Amino acid sequence: MMDTVIGWRILVLAPDAFGTGGIERATRMLLTALGKRIGSDRVGLISVWGGDRTDLSAQVLHQGPQRGRRTRVPFTERGAFSLAALEWAWAWRRQLIVVSCHPHLAPVAMGAGWLAHAPVAVWCHGEEVWRPPRPSVGWALRRANLIFAPSRFTADQVVHWAGLEHEVAVIPHGISPELVSVGPAAIAGRVLTVSRLEPHDRYKEVDTLIRAWPRVVEGQPEAELIVVGEGADRARLQRLAAEEGADDRVRFTGWISDHHLRELYRTAAVFALPTSATVGSQAGGEGFGLVFLEAAAAGLPVVAGRSGAVPEVVEDGVTGTLVEPGDLVGIADAIGALLRDDALRSRMGRAARSLAMSRYSFEAFGDRIETAFGDLVSRSASEA
Repeated sequence: MMDTVIGWRILVLAPDAFGTGGIERATRMLLTALGKRIGSDRVGLISVWGGDRTDLSAQVLHQGPQRGRRTRVPFTERGAFSLAALEWAWAWRRQLIVVSCHPHLAPVAMGAGWLAHAPVAVWCHGEEVWRPPRPSVGWALRRANLIFAPSRFTADQVVHWAGLEHEVAVIPHGISPELVSVGPAAIAGRVLTVSRLEPHDRYKEVDTLIRAWPRVVEGQPEAELIVVGEGADRARLQRLAAEEGADDRVRFTGWISDHHLRELYRTAAVFALPTSATVGSQAGGEGFGLVFLEAAAAGLPVVAGRSGAVPEVVEDGVTGTLVEPGDLVGIADAIGALLRDDALRSRMGRAARSLAMSRYSFEAFGDRIETAFGDLVSRSASEA
């Protein structure tokens, strides 16, 4: 399939290829998939934020400063990023594909594609396309040669809010090789949740999970909730745990390494994140839910919110239990049922891992990217 793209180069524009979030991991997965198929010397990365990773399967052509706690990109860095994209698009202008790893970068990608006469692909992940786009972003999305998203829910939202007249390809995320655990070793009562702890990410409903925790402990006194993640909302959540009388049964780890996270996935009994979702001006929710896939790959049954794209990743009654967001009793009872029933937990965990390692394997992700980019090149050649 990738024979169509042999001899081509791919210029990848990314917000951040170095961080620990879901989009950052997905970006590295894309770079790895492309690098393995056409050679890392033919994949170029231009990243808004920088870092010190040396395992990227691409030439790092430009990277900005390390993000740290910053959320806004300095004006000078925006200019440097855009200029680098244009310069490298011109330098690589023969047989080139330009890929924007976030819709907010699509206008820059379109400029680079126009300069190099190259087809442009835009990757849409979730809530950023569940609302009316900025005019420049909407313009770019309507003119991109390929738009792809990890779920049907997000693909449909892009079509609706950007006013597209063409389909959006659905390419589910794959399991990040960084986080594949080897062999579960569950500690009784250990429940894991992984999330950014930022005010704008409250749709992940970590606070709801904490409020439900006393009811879980009533039925399962050994139950312990481990909250992995960092952010400005952490202090509020810790106070909430204390107010609920659950602070001795809720442990916050802060930021941890991939190695430590793999161990927590391996030793947990259940993964829980009762996310909610809204679309429109206050959009928020999971456009795929990569953490659910990571938990499944570790053989963990999942308790998740029935919202957004989550039902596409978690099969209710098979690989986990879907609950109504905000339903404290329903959330606590679903977790308690899994903690009490070893057979149910084991059956769901096996089903989750089997599905993750087949439908959502890294190889399956790479094959889907191959097909999509090969078709893109074929279409571009026929239109030339």
